Amino acid sequence: NSLNLIIQTGTSLFKQVSAAYRDIDNAKVIQFIDNMGDIYNEADLAVSRAGATTISELSYLLIPAIFVPYPFAANNHQKINADEIVRTGGAVIIENGKLSGELLYKTIKEVSARLQEMSDSLKKIRRPDADIVIFHKMEAMLCNLNHES
Repeated sequence: NSLNLIIQTGTSLFKQVSAAYRDIDNAKVIQFIDNMGDIYNEADLAVSRAGATTISELSYLLIPAIFVPYPFAANNHQKINADEIVRTGGAVIIENGKLSGELLYKTIKEVSARLQEMSDSLKKIRRPDADIVIFHKMEAMLCNLNHES
C-alpha cells in the first residue's frame, strides 16, 4: 500500500516544503488545516507534536501516532503526554533532536505494519464520555462549594 501524505507547514516553510514534494503525486502540502475533522477522517496514522488536545483527539478517534514532542514545551509536558500513549501501545516517539527523514521513513514503515494493533490499544484509554464525566465532577464540586458557604 502506498501512503497519502498531508503535510501542514505553516506559512514560513510552505514554499520550501512544497518544492520538496512537488513531484510526489500522493502528497498534499498545505499551510494550515481549517477543518481537522476532514483530515482525521482520512488519517490512518498521524505524525505530530504531542500537545494535550492533539493527543486527546487522536486517542478519541483511535488514530495511532508518531509523536515528535516539542522539546521546549514547559516542564517537558509534551514528552510526558506522549509517554502515556506510548505505554498503551498507541504511539511511538521520535525525539526532536534525533528526527531525520531516514528515521521517520523507517518508523512509518515499522508502524504501518501494526496500525490496527495500535488503534485497538488506544481503546484502553479512550473516554467517549469524558465531557459528561467532567461535567458531573464540576457539578459535584459546585454543589460542595455551595454547601460549604
